[in-house]
This record gives sequence, C-alpha cells and structure tokens, in this order.
Amino acid sequence: MDLQILLLLGQDGITNGAIYALLALALVLVFAVTRVIFIPQGEFVAFGALTLASLQAGQIPGTVWLLLGLGVTVAMLDGIQLVRDGRYAKLPPLLIINVGIPLLFAGALFAMPPTQLPLWAQVVVSMMLVIPLGPMIYRIAFQPLASAPVLVLLIVSVAVHLALIGLGLLFFGAEGWRTPAFTDLSFEMAGAPLQGQTILVVVASALLIIGLYFFFERTIYGKALRATAMNRTGARLMGIPPILAGKLCFTLAAAIGAFSGILIAPITTIYYDSGFLIGLKGFVGAIIGGLASYPLAALGAILVGLLESYSSFYASAFKEVIVFTLIIPVLLWRSLTTRHVEDDDEHTDEVNPDTLPPAASSAIRRLHLPAAGRAIPPARVFDHAAQLHRALCHCCRRTRPADRGWRTDFVWAGCVCRPRCLHDRIPDHQLRVVTVADVVHRPGDHCRRRAVPRLHHAAHGWTLPAPGHHCLGHQPLLPVRQC
Repeated sequence: MDLQILLLLGQDGITNGAIYALLALALVLVFAVTRVIFIPQGEFVAFGALTLASLQAGQIPGTVWLLLGLGVTVAMLDGIQLVRDGRYAKLPPLLIINVGIPLLFAGALFAMPPTQLPLWAQVVVSMMLVIPLGPMIYRIAFQPLASAPVLVLLIVSVAVHLALIGLGLLFFGAEGWRTPAFTDLSFEMAGAPLQGQTILVVVASALLIIGLYFFFERTIYGKALRATAMNRTGARLMGIPPILAGKLCFTLAAAIGAFSGILIAPITTIYYDSGFLIGLKGFVGAIIGGLASYPLAALGAILVGLLESYSSFYASAFKEVIVFTLIIPVLLWRSLTTRHVEDDDEHTDEVNPDTLPPAASSAIRRLHLPAAGRAIPPARVFDHAAQLHRALCHCCRRTRPADRGWRTDFVWAGCVCRPRCLHDRIPDHQLRVVTVADVVHRPGDHCRRRAVPRLHHAAHGWTLPAPGHHCLGHQPLLPVRQC
C-alpha cells in the first residue's frame, strides 16, 4: 500500500465515519431520553435518500403516503383520547397537523412537478417529508409503552424496523437509487484526488454536530433533553413532560437520519433496506461510547468508518465481519470495568426505610410506620413541581379514610400556583406529592380546611419516587400521625 492509496482509503473512512457519527449521536440521544434502542434509525437514512431521488426523477415520493397513513393513525389515537376527555376544541388543530399538512404536501407535488424545483428546495421538501415520521412513530409505537422494560422496548423497536422495511419496499420498490453529486469540484492532496462531495459531507456533518452542541447547551429544549437523559425522575419532578422529551428526541433522530441520507445519496446506491447496515454501524459507534457519551460515540463511529475502509482493501469479503466483531472486545471491556447495578425498571416504588439515607430512615421510623407486611394506602401523584427543597403549602384533604389512626396527606412544592388557591379549586395536573409532614391544626382550621406543615428535621427535603406514568399514577406515601 503506497501513500496515495492510504490517503484515498482515509478519505473514504472519514467520510463514512462522519455519517456514522451522526447516527451514533442520534442513537445515544434516543436511548438516553427514552431507553429505546432505536434500531430503525437507518430507515430514516434510506427514506431521506430515496425521497430526494424520487423528487429528482420527477416522481411523487412514497414518503408522502407513508406520512399520510401515520398522520391518520396518530389523529385517530389522539382524537379518541380528546373525545373521552371532552376537549373537542383541540380536534381541529389535531386534524390539520396530522392529516391536513400531508394532504397539502401531496397536492402541491401533484400541482407542481418536482423536477421544476431547485436542488435546495428538493432537499428541504425531502427533509420536511421525513422528519415528521419520527414523532409519529414515537406516538404510535413507543409512547404507550413509555414505562415498559428496556427489553420490551427493544422488541417493539425490532417490530417497527421490520414494518418500515416492508413499507419502504412497497412505496419505493426494490431498485436502487443514487442522486447526482451536489458539487463537481475536485482537488488534489499529496498526489491523491480529493472530491468536493467528500469535503461537503465532512463539513456538513461537523456543522450539524456543532449545531447540536449549541442546541443542547444554549436552548431550553436542549437543556430539557439533557436533564431527561441525566435523570428522568428528576426531570419529571421539575415539570419536564416525558411525552414532549420523547417526541423531541425522535424528531431530532429523524432529522439527523434524513440529513445523513441526503448527504450519502450521491456517494452510494441506496436501496429500501440499505439503512439497516448503515444504522447498525452507527450503533457500533454508539456502543463504543457506552450509549451514554456523545464524544466517545462520535469518535467510535469515525473509528468504525476507518476500520471499514482499510479492511475493505485487505479483506473486502470480510469487512462487515471485521467491523461488527469490534463490538465483542468493547462489550467485554465495559463489562469488566463497569460497576453492575440493578435495572431501574426492576425497582418498586415502595417506601423501605432500609434503603434510605440514615437520617431519613431514622425519621421515618420515628413516625411509627405500620407493621411490616401491611400495605401503605396509595395516594395520587401529580405532575409539575418546582423548588423541591422546601414545602410551601399543605392540603389537608385525605386520600382515603384514616387507617388505624394513620392518614396520608399532600405536601405541595411552590411556584405552580398561589398557596391560597391550593384547596379544591386547583386542577389535579398542577399538583405533585414531593414529601410528607406532620400536621398541626390550629383552632378553627377545620372549618377553613387549612393546615400548617411541620417537617421532621431529619426528613426535610426527602422526596418520593417519580410515578411510572407520565401524567399521574399511584405511589405509596409515608403515613403521618395526626398531632
């Protein structure tokens, strides 16, 4: 191997690695926020490339009909829920967003031949047709199973992958497509030719990664996604809706996949099922990053691209085997160096004094918990809380009749509404249980249904586990004795 071949293989490796890095970042984001190992990530790549190729060939892309079908399904699911809740005013916006806009796209493409659009407009239309598929897939397949174990989400992810491959074959056919290059520029570097398309792919990928960095660092939605990825329980306690976080991360994943497919469409021939292998190589990079570290995932993906490029020169028949074999030593190394902990999905929300910090545990025992084996009466848990370090108001409304002198009370953390509006005039979705307190009733308070909270000093600031459901659920609260 001479220097020229070495540089050519390095160019191919870096170009492919840049695409794999984008996909690895999308996979890490989706897994960190929703716990979904998103196998269909590569399908967004294939759909983006095939949509652009269909527009340049003067055809109506099959993505239009796929978007319309998913939109109708989402409208039916959300519409049924809105009718059950009696929120009829939200039905027209729901139908306009999920059904009207796809029909508008289809009508516009029928009225104006796609070949008359400039290249930048074709790229924009392709992105706009593929990106909405992300949140729609999340709404249909993953949102109803948001609290399911990771294994169940993985099985659903495989099912979605198989369904999208079948739909891709139906809408785009079995033939391969390749789009013209975005630029015909060519340079020479150390005697080796350097194509302008290669530079465009690397630069565009780098700019997108930089844009994602500023999105996560400087925007409120990016910070919300980071908070959800770091601590889903804490994010829910601080009022970040899990549904919004899930839809947003799937939207970003679809955007990254569609953008990657448009970039590589002039480089390689794309078939309806080509996205699986491309996404799987991005998954190898994400595994190197432990499905947690964005920089390590990007570096691992570039390593995968270089390894694939150089192995294709020495053993082209085994390049895929060499690339995917890289997972084995990475998994062994992480298995030996990572401390094993129990899965969060296996945890229950029962209050066990033995698993709490010593101060909180001693305070709970001073509250005279019921005998072991007796179930603590469940209480409703509500969303949206702020300033969890202090309790501002206490609602004296009982969740159920007193059980042998015990009662369960609500303590509310402020910044949701005014304290004096807490009683029976506040909607349930604006409350959330954050801790418990002894209650000292003052003379005359029973008539006004008001009470003054008094926290045990050792248990001050102790919060309850987050609910499994995104909006409301049931959690066992600490019983407090009436003073």
